[in-house]
Amino acid sequence: MKGSFVALLDGSQVKCDILHNFKHDNDNYVIYNTDVTTDEGFLEVFASKYLINNSSQILLIPLKEQEWEIVDKEWSQFNG
Repeated sequence: MKGSFVALLDGSQVKCDILHNFKHDNDNYVIYNTDVTTDEGFLEVFASKYLINNSSQILLIPLKEQEWEIVDKEWSQFNG
């Protein structure tokens, strides 16, 4: 996955910008953001595991606690 994708969130289509994607133990993960900001004014960052099905990608959420640890470690190393 590269660039951006459109997700259906709460019944609305939302553009998501891909910040980073990576593979861990044969699982695909993507870290992305939307135009959603936190109370402090920062862009909120999301993460999902995804499957590749033919030519499309299917997001799987929510992540399990162990998967969040994997994402946090990867994001810290990537975002340094």
